[in-house]
Amino acid sequence: MFTGFPDLDDIRRETLVDDGGVAYKDFRRSLKPQYGQVWAEFLAGHAGLALTSAAVVAVPTSSVWLPVAVPAGAMALGFGFAYIHLFFHAATHFNLAEDKNTNDLLANLFAGSFAGMDIKAYRTLHFEHHRALGTPGDTERTYFEALDGRFFLESLTGIKLAKVMFGRKESTAARSADRATAPAAEANRRSDAARQLGLGALVHGAVVGTALATGHWPLAVAWVGGVFCAFPFWLAVRQVVEHRSPSARADVDYRQVPHGAYNRLFGDGPIASAVGGAGFNRHLLHHWDPQVPYTRLKELEHYLLRTPIAEGLRGRTTTYARAFLELVRPMQTSAKPQPEAAPTPACLACHSQKVVPWAQSSDTEYKTTGERYSLYRCDACGVLFIDPVPRDRLGVIYPPNYYAYATPSKSIVNRVKAWLDGRLFRKILRQTPGDSLAALDVGGGAGWQLSTLRSLDPRVRVTQVVDLDSGAADVARANGHLYHCGRIEDFEPERRFDVVLMFNLIEHVDDPGKVLTKVRGMLSPGGILAIKTPNYDSLDARLFRDRDWAGYHCPRHWVLFTKESFTALAQRCGLRVASASYTQGAPFWTGSVLTWLDARGITSVTRERPGPYHPAYGPLNAAFAAVDFARMPFSKTSQMFFLLSRDD
Repeated sequence: MFTGFPDLDDIRRETLVDDGGVAYKDFRRSLKPQYGQVWAEFLAGHAGLALTSAAVVAVPTSSVWLPVAVPAGAMALGFGFAYIHLFFHAATHFNLAEDKNTNDLLANLFAGSFAGMDIKAYRTLHFEHHRALGTPGDTERTYFEALDGRFFLESLTGIKLAKVMFGRKESTAARSADRATAPAAEANRRSDAARQLGLGALVHGAVVGTALATGHWPLAVAWVGGVFCAFPFWLAVRQVVEHRSPSARADVDYRQVPHGAYNRLFGDGPIASAVGGAGFNRHLLHHWDPQVPYTRLKELEHYLLRTPIAEGLRGRTTTYARAFLELVRPMQTSAKPQPEAAPTPACLACHSQKVVPWAQSSDTEYKTTGERYSLYRCDACGVLFIDPVPRDRLGVIYPPNYYAYATPSKSIVNRVKAWLDGRLFRKILRQTPGDSLAALDVGGGAGWQLSTLRSLDPRVRVTQVVDLDSGAADVARANGHLYHCGRIEDFEPERRFDVVLMFNLIEHVDDPGKVLTKVRGMLSPGGILAIKTPNYDSLDARLFRDRDWAGYHCPRHWVLFTKESFTALAQRCGLRVASASYTQGAPFWTGSVLTWLDARGITSVTRERPGPYHPAYGPLNAAFAAVDFARMPFSKTSQMFFLLSRDD
């Protein structure tokens, strides 16, 4: 689960240890639910409703204070309903009772009856909120809206309640259709929802009817106002204050554009404990580990304050009032000129701002981040690029188990790949003049490709690797290669190279033109630059365009090309394209299919077992490679291969 707080999202729980040497996995086992505390706080909310009702009844109908007492009572009753609803949320995580069936029964009786909601239906929607926080797919999206005049008007008039209920109905219907819910299960779901809605109508009808029958019409008015106006108002404000980013804009439709995950901590004051009851005052921690009982979140916070992320955690701690004022501030300054629209991103290849949105994606292969990234297509040069570019998160988005860091196995797939590489290298070497050759592999890891190149031609005397993986340096040097740990942009060689390999590298840089120009200067006269890079003008790229196409390799691929757009860029950088061809793109087919299956719960891709390590990856890769080889003569595939040389 992702919180929008990088210090927490990037930490590995299995290796987390506090300053006393206590491992998180051991500490986590000690966090058992405290049901007595839950019910004391839960029933306090019901007592508050009774006291508020009594206070409204106590005001005589002839009193001059009645016009104040009724709306004040409605707001207080609505606050009470919202407080009780927080425990309905706690019940989705089975915090009301140890037995799950008992938990759900109690939740429907003591909380769901006020909202007219069934706990099982709400649980389905709520778990999707955890998975999709900050994305247009979030099922709890009130925080998409700014705290402005329209927000308060809709919240206090019941309009927002209608919008939320309609939105949840659509979400439930969409999920049922997407998951092909069995007719019997769908019928049960509808029956449970209808039963709970009926229970809610019965409870509220009984209160309002009794109040009218006994002559206490002010209570009836206050109760109706509390249910339909104040209750949704308090729920909406609380969610906005918890999840809306301070940088979110009022003029952006976050149903279409990712808002980004965001959470806060609110401390232990009386306001925080009331507004953020049932652990919502530590909602940031709940989103990090939803299975920790809310009664133990304070202990979790104290544990994390004894770890390296303590300072960052303190930085996310605020109060409800401070966060509210921070988010509502644009309304206070509405008379002033509004800020300019967010700048249009510039193309990473040609720096033009003539760009159009193409797609959105996230890290579906390695699950290193929950952020959604936008991809734009440049109308000026035809290059696809990511925005924002995660330049400062390389240590996160390239995890230790990244496939390029691994030693190639001796599987059948890798043996076939090695054979194909051998054919390719022989073609390159045949075209390279000279008695003594120097070869450079940019992004070559431990230099396995250079070892193959050297074994094919005794003229290859000097081999150099440039890579960011410091762990590969010793292996590369042991294999007889020179090694520079760093970016190619910062590499200053002592010689020129006759052969330069850049396989699946150019798409990982934020200025491909600068890199190509730099490498051109490293080529000897007659030298060859071999580049392999994805092609987004392919069948799989079109099929999975809006379904996290694996060729996006989000967020690690920053620029993507077609044959035409890459050729034009190479020529602008002083390179001549000697040949351009397509080759198999099986990994992109395979990754896309695994992501599709994972999204539907058919298979599982996790941080610990990312896509390239899934048992189905090898067989799928082999099958799609065969498909691509069969169609290469007459169609474009999702991998391109270029041979380039200096144009002088």
